[in-house]
Amino acid sequence: MGFLQQLVGKYSPASRHADSRAEVSPHQTLSPMPLGDISQLLPLLQLQNDRQLIEAKSDLSNRTYQTLIVAVDIQRGLLWIDELFPALDRLNVGDTLTLRHHRKGEELVIRTCVIALGNQFGTQGIALMIPERIEWQPRRQQARFALTSGSTLVKIRPLGEEAAYGKLLDISVGGFCVLVSGNLLGQLRHGALLPVCEITLDNQIQIRCKGRVCAFRMQREPTRGTRICVQFVELPDRLRIELMNCLNRLENHSSRLEVA
Repeated sequence: MGFLQQLVGKYSPASRHADSRAEVSPHQTLSPMPLGDISQLLPLLQLQNDRQLIEAKSDLSNRTYQTLIVAVDIQRGLLWIDELFPALDRLNVGDTLTLRHHRKGEELVIRTCVIALGNQFGTQGIALMIPERIEWQPRRQQARFALTSGSTLVKIRPLGEEAAYGKLLDISVGGFCVLVSGNLLGQLRHGALLPVCEITLDNQIQIRCKGRVCAFRMQREPTRGTRICVQFVELPDRLRIELMNCLNRLENHSSRLEVA
C-alpha cells in the first residue's frame, strides 16, 4: 500500500482539488464525488471484493484493456486500479479512461481521469478520480428492429483483413448485428475497430461509417456462420437521423420490434 500512502500525502483533502485542476486537462468536465456518499461506491466495492476483471478504454487508443480495482479511497474520492493489460505506455496524468463491466444484461460505465501513476512512486497502479454518478444501467438503450427476411446485405472489414459480407439480423440507431458465413472468430476481438461498415437499408438509406465489435460468436442454426454485434463509430448526425426515420417507417409495416 506504499502507493496509496504516498498518494495520500501528496493529495491531502485541502489540496486535492487545486492539484487536480493543475494536472487535469482543461477540456475535462469531470467532477469528484461528494465525500461521505458511500452508497454510491457500492458497485465499485463489490467489483473490488469479487476481484472482477473490468474493461478499460483510453482516448489514446482504439483497443480495450483489462484491469482490476485494487482500492477505493472513500475519504479523498480516489479509485486505485491495477496496471492496464496489455500495457499502455502513453498514459499520463490528466488522460481520460472509460471503465466498463457487464453483468446479466446490465453494465457499469465510468468515465474519469487519471490523477496519478504508480510509477511516479516506484510502484504499480493508477489513481483515478471517482465520478459523481456510479450506477448499473441496461446494456442496450435503443429500440432494435429485427429483420425476419435476412435479405439486407452488410459489408464489414476487420482491421488488416479482407472485407466480409453478411446478412443483417437487426439494427438500431446505435449499431447492428450481422451474420457472416464461415468462421471469423480468429479475425475478431472485443472492442476492435472495423474501418468499413456499409449497409443499404430498405433501398432508401445507405450507411457508410466505422464500427466497433461489441460481441461475436459462432451460430450453427438456422445457418452456420459468425454472428457479430457492432456499434456505430463516427456515424454522422445526418445519417443517424435518416436511420431513425427509416426505422420508424419500417416499424409501421412490421409487428416485430424489440426493445433490446
